Amino acid sequence: MRWSLLLAGCTLILLCAAAVAQDESNPAVKHVPEFPRVLEGQIVDDQKQPIAGAVLKWGPRYPWNRKKLIEAQTDDNGEFRIETDYVGSQFSLQISAKGCCSTWGHNIVPGPKSNPTEMNISLAKDNPLTIHAVNENGRPAPGLTVVPLTPSNGVFSSFSSPTTPEQIPGHDEPVVTDENGVCRLEQLIPGPEPLQSIEQEEQRAKFNNAGWLRLNFMRDEDVVHYHQISRIEYHASHGDVTVVIPNRTLEYADDASVSTLHLQVIDTDGNPVPNYQATLRHRAQTWPVNNPEGRLAIENLRASYRCQIRAFAVGYAPHSEYGVANQTSENNPVVITLQPHEPLRVRLVDAKTRAPVANVNVLTGVFRQRQRNYIEWSSFDEYADGHHSLEDVCRHTSDANGMLHVPEGIHPASLVIYHRGFSRRVILPVNRPEPDSDGVIEIPLQREAVIRGRIPEGSQFRELTDSISLSFQSNDGVDHMYERVDLDDKGEFEIHSLEGGSYHVTLMHSEGNVTYSCWSRKFEIEPGAATELEPGKLTGNFVFAGRTEPFTRVALTPTHHVEVSHLAVVSDVDGYFRIEGLQRGQFKAAMGVDSLNGRILRMNPKVPAVIDLNGDQFIDYRAEEGETLPFFLSN
Repeated sequence: MRWSLLLAGCTLILLCAAAVAQDESNPAVKHVPEFPRVLEGQIVDDQKQPIAGAVLKWGPRYPWNRKKLIEAQTDDNGEFRIETDYVGSQFSLQISAKGCCSTWGHNIVPGPKSNPTEMNISLAKDNPLTIHAVNENGRPAPGLTVVPLTPSNGVFSSFSSPTTPEQIPGHDEPVVTDENGVCRLEQLIPGPEPLQSIEQEEQRAKFNNAGWLRLNFMRDEDVVHYHQISRIEYHASHGDVTVVIPNRTLEYADDASVSTLHLQVIDTDGNPVPNYQATLRHRAQTWPVNNPEGRLAIENLRASYRCQIRAFAVGYAPHSEYGVANQTSENNPVVITLQPHEPLRVRLVDAKTRAPVANVNVLTGVFRQRQRNYIEWSSFDEYADGHHSLEDVCRHTSDANGMLHVPEGIHPASLVIYHRGFSRRVILPVNRPEPDSDGVIEIPLQREAVIRGRIPEGSQFRELTDSISLSFQSNDGVDHMYERVDLDDKGEFEIHSLEGGSYHVTLMHSEGNVTYSCWSRKFEIEPGAATELEPGKLTGNFVFAGRTEPFTRVALTPTHHVEVSHLAVVSDVDGYFRIEGLQRGQFKAAMGVDSLNGRILRMNPKVPAVIDLNGDQFIDYRAEEGETLPFFLSN
């Protein structure tokens, strides 16, 4: 089977081997792919002349999932050969050469050694750019590392997200702006399409302003600014692009404008409040204050950054003000005036012994969402004002008597409790127990429930699963978003500090920027007990197998009442998939390849919506020639 592609001056020809079927009509026979897999071919320039010394790199396309890339170079005839046991759905082949535009192929499936995948690639002539980095005053911005990437297009929504920028091949060595703020970028992607002058103004603007190339400007491995070159800017620049870097960004990058913010907290009579806690919006750090004048100096802040400071004092309502560090001083601090207000008094006790529980870390805050409130347990230590639907965020630790004194105002605080040995709890104001005669609310803490489990060697989900996810059917009015827990080398896991109740335990599979469930089942967890699980276990006798495109997700959802609510596997490098241990019944079926942004599953229209499984079954879902094009070349 042959594919020929011409994209922006780059030509790709693929000869993909069809693996020999191993009695594919018999589900009892497991398909074993042939390894190593092989890519070979020739790299030529736009004049069809072989390119010697072109660099090719094979491996995962996203750096956070990237093991050591396999690297090869073309010989004097421009030919190359890569042998690998390392394949996957999110892999790419990067190609770069001096004097040429860089490119890379995605969704490439190397053929077996007996019938390699052949790739003949033509690289377009290089179109270098000269970059002038200047500040807002037009002065040069030297010493910035400039990293070219693919553009990020799209928007966040319930069904989409922006495309992830990828570093362009051939840019392993840093390119730094000189004393004049100038650098030259070579081996970029081919230039964008010509501008359009179509009648519809909105469509014309959308096309012409689409991103062509993204530039990250970095200092000490931190991105201090980015600029996306649009089609219209590229054609207007004639290869000479000026990028304006905000002054405050350059100042911060140079650490030349770091300052101290001065704060004073007083009451409504103008008297200093000596004991309080201060926080900054979007920062989890807390500054405890014990100063007779109610003063605090917060150091090492960006001088020109306008930040929100909030003060919490027992006996007063929390309050915030805004301040800019370089506009404050000891004689001119930001002043926060606190209004008197009764605090929330809480005593934490062991639910079984009724003894006080000391040294419990408690997060307090106000949920402002009317329709959906949630707590993300993996971010417990990072919660701050404005983070994950919480405002007025403050941290407390129970004393030797289990007591907490929580400052609150007209908006009552919720309590978020996470302490090893006890179950996690979220207590909304409407769920508070009635206070005693001293005005103290007593909150009993249940001993933790623990989930332990192991996916045994040989399980069809062992190699596929890399982590465990939980969902909890809570009745406290809050969605509990539990952290994913990675499996250890033995396939074991443990999740602690749980309360008793109904949980869905889900086995998760990740590759690149795509994560999805491959097995899910509901379990009842006893309060205060350790529960041993066998996730991935199926007790039926039937096999559902088949063949489709390589690295395709195949998902089944039982429509009949069974313990397991969801199943999914990924077809192998030859497109074979297999699910064992199924029971007789009806299943909703879905099959497709996850889109590049990892949010949408493109479905195969040939897959029936429902499958009636009455015995072992093998189904061939391969598309006919010409219906799909699983490989493509990026420009």
